[in-house]
Amino acid sequence: MFPHLSFSFRKPVARSFSALLGGVALVVLSNCSSSGPEGPQSGFGDPPVNNPGGTPPSDTDIIGGGDILPLPGGNNPPGSPGSTPSVPGLGSETLCDGKDDNGNGIIDDVDVGMDGLCDCIRIGFFGEVASDAGTATDSFEAWLTARSGQIPIQHLGATDTLTSQWLSSLQVLIVGGLKDRRARAGNNPAFTAEEIAAFDDWIQNQGGGAITLSAYTANIDDARPVSELLQNTGLSYDLASVTGPGVIDLNGPPVWLTGITAPTHPIVDGVKEIGVYYGYPVVGDGTAILSAEGYVLGMAKEWGLGRVFAFADEWITQDATWAGLRNGQQNPCQQPCNEQENICRIAAEQCTQCEAQPCSDPNDTDPETCTKGCQGSCESETRRCETNTQLCKTCSDEVIDREEATPRLWLNTIRWLTPANECKVEIPPRGGVRVL
Repeated sequence: MFPHLSFSFRKPVARSFSALLGGVALVVLSNCSSSGPEGPQSGFGDPPVNNPGGTPPSDTDIIGGGDILPLPGGNNPPGSPGSTPSVPGLGSETLCDGKDDNGNGIIDDVDVGMDGLCDCIRIGFFGEVASDAGTATDSFEAWLTARSGQIPIQHLGATDTLTSQWLSSLQVLIVGGLKDRRARAGNNPAFTAEEIAAFDDWIQNQGGGAITLSAYTANIDDARPVSELLQNTGLSYDLASVTGPGVIDLNGPPVWLTGITAPTHPIVDGVKEIGVYYGYPVVGDGTAILSAEGYVLGMAKEWGLGRVFAFADEWITQDATWAGLRNGQQNPCQQPCNEQENICRIAAEQCTQCEAQPCSDPNDTDPETCTKGCQGSCESETRRCETNTQLCKTCSDEVIDREEATPRLWLNTIRWLTPANECKVEIPPRGGVRVL
């Protein structure tokens, strides 16, 4: 068994203009060690084996800088002209050994639980889980922990030094709240030149992928370290033009937005809505992914060999969006589905009673021509049943889409950030992305 991490918090009572949550204690069940103040806050055993990479087969079709299309091999019958050996599907490997064990052109495509997140992916979390006061992030933490597979997630505290050695052990970096770093830095830069250089080199030259959250709090200064970290990527957060605590606060939290401006981008594949509440606009020369109220709220960019996705908010870590809740409404389909059940029951009863009635013409014994005075009511109630059944289904489908939107967004993003032909697995189809 490989060790798994767990997140632990102390949460304030209510969402307010207070600072981000104090910190994230990452606890590993075994192989724990502790480094000094300049290293990770928690030990995570020996560093994972670095994937050797290697040159993918020339006939591997790659689009979007790493999104896998048809792999080497084909479906021609064995022995037929031009046939090639069948290629094992994504997720069919079992070991995280830095090799293409099944010969399908993808290194370490392991997904034992078939949950859509590669078990071998090397993920780091920098800072605190970006949650404003009083908002739980248990679903995200449990989901990420349970799916970390054979490689435990590594954590670096907000005030720890960002080093090239630590970054080189990762494929994907999630940047959360860096409020404590801002508080320590005061009016000085939050990062040294060496830290910025290490971050830039990891992305540009090593093919690392980073997702940054705005680290939203009502104190706009708390988001400055994240923007500073991105200073050379061409992406940033617009902290100068924001007046008040942030943007996008319509109708109460969370606000579900459908303004997906790049619907064919892999990050939003299968995602129809994204939940936010307050945040800071993203600016830069990347591809706008999400927009609302005149603001860009998510932007993705390929930078050198790597990739960056800057998101305007931190609500994609919070329980309300993971549950698909809209403005605190617990079950929006309860009323239409209850009505559907009652109407269809009445329709069934009336049609059954009508079936037992004699024909209006006592001499008409042909079932094909027999008419009854109750038929009109039966047909009317049947149509009402069909209409309300569709209303219930439409509402239920929307809830499923919303419940799956946030975990699917995370799966898509992590997959997109992962280097091409490394640790790629299939994301489950609609209805298959489950939350713990």
